[in-house]
Amino acid sequence: MSAAASAKNSPSPQKALGGAGDAPPAGGGAMPASFMSDFSSFVRQLASATGDLSQLTCPSFLLNGISLLEYSQYWCDHPDLLWDIANPSHSDPADRLLAVVRWFISTLYGSYRSRYVETKSERKPYNPILGEQFFATWNDSKSTGWGEAKIAVEQVSHHPPVSAFHVQIPSVPVAGKPLITVQGHCGQKTVFATSTIKVTQVGRVRVTVHMPNAKPLTYTIFPLPELQICGLLSGTLFLELIGKTRIVAHEPSLSAGPVAEIEFIPKGWFTGDYFQIKGSLRACPTSDPLYTLSGSWAAKTKAVPAGGKDADAKILFDAETAKAEPRIVKPIEEMSEMESLNVWGEVTIALRGGRYSEASALKTTIEETQRKIRKDRKESGEAWTTELFDFVVPTLEGDLEGTTERDPQHRTRTQSSAPNGGEQDAEDDADASEPRGHWVFKDAPVVKP
Repeated sequence: MSAAASAKNSPSPQKALGGAGDAPPAGGGAMPASFMSDFSSFVRQLASATGDLSQLTCPSFLLNGISLLEYSQYWCDHPDLLWDIANPSHSDPADRLLAVVRWFISTLYGSYRSRYVETKSERKPYNPILGEQFFATWNDSKSTGWGEAKIAVEQVSHHPPVSAFHVQIPSVPVAGKPLITVQGHCGQKTVFATSTIKVTQVGRVRVTVHMPNAKPLTYTIFPLPELQICGLLSGTLFLELIGKTRIVAHEPSLSAGPVAEIEFIPKGWFTGDYFQIKGSLRACPTSDPLYTLSGSWAAKTKAVPAGGKDADAKILFDAETAKAEPRIVKPIEEMSEMESLNVWGEVTIALRGGRYSEASALKTTIEETQRKIRKDRKESGEAWTTELFDFVVPTLEGDLEGTTERDPQHRTRTQSSAPNGGEQDAEDDADASEPRGHWVFKDAPVVKP
């Protein structure tokens, strides 16, 4: 039976499987004793590995039954906050940027904390196959005027792994109303670091706000936060965010627009709390802060005006009380075989049933099929092409932030640069003079001011 056919009768693979989350915050289940020996062996394997860990095979009992491609849905957990960026009540560029910061922080809880809270565990998602796709919509349940939001996601590269996504609200442009798009791509580089796994996220996110009868406003989010997977010594896994993220506003009327910087602060060995942030929002990169940002991205964050006190703070986002808008996906029988729920359906059914050996075998079959496709493509010189996104090499030096390479499978044999003018296989030429670029949604709406 194919994954597509089997998945028709499967429960939606949206929630992580049960399991566990070094002293995790707010409890968390320990790794079941029956798996501790295998888990310890896997940790030793991680510790002895060098370079990127993405090619290592993860034991099935550590999988969460969700494709990493589906994680892009968290950009649309709170469409109301995304829509609010276009609210005409925002009096100046800095005030509107604060709305962008609020929306960005609202995406973090779903992306990096919600699965642990729901299941007392953090587990590894499936690595998406090349060309895998995911689609979802969200309804305006509060009738705030945006109607419907939608997302399209595609795995545009396998080596290095990169997912591209496009969010649009409203899903269909309406004359006289704002239109907001979120265009981004994200990849991961994973290494073992002492007692944690560190994940560097490559790529960028760009928010574009099309206001009626006005030039578009754009906001660039770069770099994306880095991740620490903690709890390897105890077998109770959870995520912390580290590093800094900048959100830069590109205002048509300003030579240098407002900028926000958010620093993610992990808990220290003996002091501090989990999931903390600190940051600032400035009218331009060289000005004094207009707001100081602080709090917990997994709970409550706030913005205090310059010279103000805590009593003057504006609550940015309260992750513990805000309810994510539920996603809507079409019936699985209407999905293509390349959509995530079909690709991984049988594996997820086995995981949900605790049949880990069966899940491993099914997952191996999918991976071996992909290796054969890759081998056949390499031998024939055929180039693979994306369906939803185009690879665009930036022409402006200031647009280079967050660029990534393409998968070698995007190139034919003759497109690979070889010494002395000879042929060279694309798989062996991953780093040879390959241009870097961004992934742009092919069907993005064309909006004229």
